[in-house]
Amino acid sequence: SMIHHKPIIKIMASWHGNGEDATGMFLGSLGIVTAVGMFASPIPTMKRILEKQDIEDFDESPYVVSLTSTLLWVAYAVATPGRTAPLLTNLGGLILQAFYCAVFIIYSSGDAAIRVQRRVSQATAFVATACAIAATLPLAGVGDFLEKDQSATTEFLGLVCGLLNMAMYGSPLLIISQVVRTRSTEFMPLPLSLMALVNGSVWSAYSYYVEDPFIGICNYVGVAFAVTQVAVFIAYLPGGPLGISDRYTPLSEEGGALKTKSPDKDIVAV
Repeated sequence: SMIHHKPIIKIMASWHGNGEDATGMFLGSLGIVTAVGMFASPIPTMKRILEKQDIEDFDESPYVVSLTSTLLWVAYAVATPGRTAPLLTNLGGLILQAFYCAVFIIYSSGDAAIRVQRRVSQATAFVATACAIAATLPLAGVGDFLEKDQSATTEFLGLVCGLLNMAMYGSPLLIISQVVRTRSTEFMPLPLSLMALVNGSVWSAYSYYVEDPFIGICNYVGVAFAVTQVAVFIAYLPGGPLGISDRYTPLSEEGGALKTKSPDKDIVAV
């Protein structure tokens, strides 16, 4: 008997709801590529930990938060029709984040090991609780006031995911404060900031096209944060309007403080 296959374009079209066309498919596919690039950015850090078999002073918090976020976005995409692009993106991210957290668990010791395991357990419990609440909302009649094409489960998960994503996008602001204090861009890699800007822009366009405010709002905020990061990076480049002309030029070391040379005065970077 002859086996009939769906044309690949129809299979791709079935990924998306709400009447998406080729534009929606393109934006969703592009979003997958940019998001995977962001999810893969910690690989050099993991390589260093594996080589030294020690987490050193690396902080596990970004990976635990990302694990929580990807788990919830997978749940949201499953509960919301026509969200296969976010589903595939976050499934890939979930695998990578789970690997990163496993590396931290395996190569941490002492108090650090206890802390890592506690945070991963808390993240898992948080996701389970959020999913349980989302599943029981329709049974409690919470979604009765919503439109026919909406569900309480989707609305709740979307809200939680959006808030969590905004917290993730906001975390680099801590690095910005260090850049301003030391007038050095050493700990602010430009590729990561640019990748955040590109990724947020693509998913913002996708959310606007499919009319999904939950995907949109957190990425609009992410774009604003990324633009701020890039602007600060440019401003504090060596020789830039706010940067120092001779980065890492030691003048003296007193009590662990390293002095670097500035066009105007000496700045102490602790």
